[in-house]
Amino acid sequence: MKPFDKYIFFLIAGFILLLISSCYEPDVEEVLRPGAVIQDDKYYLGTSLSYASYLERNATDGQYFKNENGERESPFESLKKHGGNIVRLSVAFGPYTSDKAGNVSYAIDYHVFERVKEDFKKAKDAGLEVFLSILYEKGLKSEEWLKIPDGPEMEEAIYDYGKDILEKLAGENLFPTFVAIGGDYDFVASNGLFMCRLGDNDAERMVTYMNAGYRAVRDFAAKYDKKIKTVFHASKADDVVRLLGRFYTDEYALDFDVLGINYVFDTGHSAYSTLGELSVYMKLIYEKEFMVVGASFPYTNVNADKVFNIYSRMDMITYGSTYSPEVQARMFVDFTIDVLKAGGLGVIAEGGDFLGCELWFAGNPWNKGSNWDNRTFWDKDYRLHVGIDWMKYDYKPFVKRNY
Repeated sequence: MKPFDKYIFFLIAGFILLLISSCYEPDVEEVLRPGAVIQDDKYYLGTSLSYASYLERNATDGQYFKNENGERESPFESLKKHGGNIVRLSVAFGPYTSDKAGNVSYAIDYHVFERVKEDFKKAKDAGLEVFLSILYEKGLKSEEWLKIPDGPEMEEAIYDYGKDILEKLAGENLFPTFVAIGGDYDFVASNGLFMCRLGDNDAERMVTYMNAGYRAVRDFAAKYDKKIKTVFHASKADDVVRLLGRFYTDEYALDFDVLGINYVFDTGHSAYSTLGELSVYMKLIYEKEFMVVGASFPYTNVNADKVFNIYSRMDMITYGSTYSPEVQARMFVDFTIDVLKAGGLGVIAEGGDFLGCELWFAGNPWNKGSNWDNRTFWDKDYRLHVGIDWMKYDYKPFVKRNY
């Protein structure tokens, strides 16, 4: 629907959110409810697990992921046992290298197709669904892709690349539930699928390219008779109105099913008093569904390796000044209730496995280690902690689908 008067609809969205949020007050005094493992496929709870296999495969000290009892356990199995029903994986060009990492014995390969396929199988074996992000950004800067002329040839290449990834997964009987074309679209920093290549005034061409990726997913889903939802993944709530205002006009519009958004307390949600309010806004203005695909809250303010953690703040007014896995779980519970009450499809945590280590990662050629290890569900010894148990909470009373 064309957003002809966003301000009026925004007021309506806020009013409806107020009504639905007043219908049921959450009792979150007891965050962990034993046995309340989520199995309802109408909403999704999980985390990204892009790094776990890479960490175990290359750890110099023989480190491995453990359950809460200190016993070795696949992080995919742990996620399922503690209430999760979906995992986010990202496939991209690679392997990556850096000047300092060029001489190491391992490849920075956690996003290459073969590794992602291995993790997809682990997720399936654990009984988890998969949210798959197909990331084009690095490839568009490669020598091979820079030779492709802009226009129909690039559109065809984008379509073929996405379709080929999905077809190779289908050959292993692996089918995602959600597929995001590109990721972390950022209006200010111009990050995302093709912002790294196109100028700021090429919105129409960018929409054409992005829709080629979405079309590849839809054609694939129709071929195999699968229900797969396409996702537009925005970096933060602050960018949503500006991005969609730019890519959703009378002349051209993004053809996706679900808006996915990141959330960390440090960046907030801008003009929206809650992300639930954003959910209602998307439904009323664009008739799109909404979910959080990159939520994150800290369990500690202590760094586990030599890389500085980029986010460390939390809502001390609401939760006090003590960091702990229990407080992390409570923050996730409250946040997820807010999203689900407004009709959101669910919450996927970001980087639940990005633990402190002595390994190289793409994007950081200066130091080995994680810039996210204070926000994971495993501690510095790779032992699972109770922060992950936010997924066990009984959210069924809060699920809203009608407006």
